[in-house]
Amino acid sequence: SDAAVRNLLSGQAENTCLVVHVGATKTYKMWHPEQFASLCQRARRAGLTPVLIGAGHKDRMQIARVQSFLCEPVLDLCDQLTLSELISLLQHSQGYVGNDSGPMHLAAACGIPVVALFGPTDEHIWHPLSDQARVLRWQPCAAKCQRSNCVRDSYPCLQRITVDQVMDTLSELGVIPRPQAQRISR
Repeated sequence: SDAAVRNLLSGQAENTCLVVHVGATKTYKMWHPEQFASLCQRARRAGLTPVLIGAGHKDRMQIARVQSFLCEPVLDLCDQLTLSELISLLQHSQGYVGNDSGPMHLAAACGIPVVALFGPTDEHIWHPLSDQARVLRWQPCAAKCQRSNCVRDSYPCLQRITVDQVMDTLSELGVIPRPQAQRISR
């Protein structure tokens, strides 16, 4: 699996990979594609290599939306990884960002830093089980909200999470490489 992943990364530095899963089983669990695209651009500028993962038609469609907002596409491994290859990719990555989904739980189980984007699902039940994981939500849901029915319209609990919040959380988790101090010679 490690060799297959190195081949798929085609020269990308493994130790700078930020695995990003933009899909989820339900649309109310998905952060906007524009936000994921902005995150990918910011991650690149911070020295990370965003790698999009997923499987199936729904994830492919979501990845295509994200890529459409980018000037330079990011590496897309949708439908290209076996389960053991996904685990290998996660184990060799700096971190993971994604919606409340199965891959988020797998990333947490691999012990890498995880930023989990939550909307109306209950993070007390469904949070990633890792000390290296953080759940982001803009605000608690209204008491009358249900997973498939938002009384505030358009799930602000999830959609108002900012890219700055995600980047700050990645930094707090040590995912974003620190700039090397340059020695000044006189």
